[in-house]
Amino acid sequence: MNYKLIKIVTGFIIFLTSPLVFAENFSSYYNKFLIAEKPNLNEIQEGWFSGRCFARRDPTTMKSGLLVFIKSTNQSGFEFKQIIPAASIREEFDYFDELDEEEFSIYSQELYARNNSAAVMGDNSLISDLHYDILIGTLHTRKSGNDYWVTLTNYQDLPSTEEQSHFVCRVNKKVH
Repeated sequence: MNYKLIKIVTGFIIFLTSPLVFAENFSSYYNKFLIAEKPNLNEIQEGWFSGRCFARRDPTTMKSGLLVFIKSTNQSGFEFKQIIPAASIREEFDYFDELDEEEFSIYSQELYARNNSAAVMGDNSLISDLHYDILIGTLHTRKSGNDYWVTLTNYQDLPSTEEQSHFVCRVNKKVH
């Protein structure tokens, strides 16, 4: 067997599947957000999901992101809260992919879940206002296949536009 050829082919495959080759950026992610559909509440899983993000102020640097869905029951059935922990956009693009119990405990304290109301459907998205100690903005979430596409705009910027979005993320890996 020609091991040199195997190494060349393997290197070429790694190169082709590298994130740099696909030239993802803020605009390409936002365009994918636009074509995604509103999620079906009955299909949303409760949990913590990691993924990749781009910020408008640094549109070509892939970052790590984290989205949390919390399901609770109410008089009419159930409701969802969608929250991003306060420090959930990180420079290392895979930072949240392996969330251990200590990190889970730390980020759980940054959810401010009591400050956030239930998400509602609107603008073809699952929408919720994001509160920490102050109102941060409005989260817009859509779904395409197994991916959730999330953007954060200023408070009640509807519809979401690329110019109004502070970041856009694709999350799809359940980490807790």
